[in-house]
Amino acid sequence: MTNQNQSALRKAAVNLPGPLKSLVKAAYYRGRHWAQPDMRRFGTVQDLYYWAADGDIDTLLLLQNYFSAFYPSLDTDTEGRLQIFDPQGVLLKAHRFTLPKNGCAKFRVSSLLQDVNESTPVTFGTLEVRIDIPGDVVEHIRPLKPFYFWDRFYIGYVNARGDTCFVHGVDKT
Repeated sequence: MTNQNQSALRKAAVNLPGPLKSLVKAAYYRGRHWAQPDMRRFGTVQDLYYWAADGDIDTLLLLQNYFSAFYPSLDTDTEGRLQIFDPQGVLLKAHRFTLPKNGCAKFRVSSLLQDVNESTPVTFGTLEVRIDIPGDVVEHIRPLKPFYFWDRFYIGYVNARGDTCFVHGVDKT
């Protein structure tokens, strides 16, 4: 499709009613992300975070059970999943983890990719973390509609000497 045709479609789409706009957008992009159509079918851009593991810089993930702080009297044991993608969006590794009450899981991307990188080393890409809302918390907040929760974790980078270079707190709705 030419840039001129794409521009005309975008201008026409602005005037469509909301439900029709969503339907047309879904048909046009066929599961690709609207802002980056060449991306494959995985999380939206705001759900993805950069990782590096090139022997000099390694990505450190600290995944905390923040539900325990908000609801100390509830059973907040939970699970989560981590997906690591290469630069083209191909899934390299999916990893499930548990988070006990008041607990934290700590991962280095290089360790998670050790078996994957034996054949063809990949040194950077994106990753997605999802932390499940514990069942007791779901029951507690069910009457409070609407209610938004967010994942909370920290992503950092460690150099070859083990020095932490950067840590970023991540909140996502």
